[in-house]
Amino acid sequence: MLGAYIAFNKSSDQFKWLERDLVNFDRSIIPWLVAAWHSPWYSSYIAHYREVECMIVEMEELLYSYGIDIVFNGHVSQDNLE
Repeated sequence: MLGAYIAFNKSSDQFKWLERDLVNFDRSIIPWLVAAWHSPWYSSYIAHYREVECMIVEMEELLYSYGIDIVFNGHVSQDNLE
């Protein structure tokens, strides 16, 4: 679970940890790469609109480059569904 509410950039401990983890991942043993964090990057949920912009800027390319298969994110308010 990645922390979306902490300082996040390419020199952060979280980014370095993620990159090290992805480099050492062996798809012949575990074929799926899954990432998770709280607020979705792209959604119509206005309460979190662009809240995690720094994660997008700093991390999206990394996730694509290692072929993350699926991303799980948090909530959508019931108010948004009406």
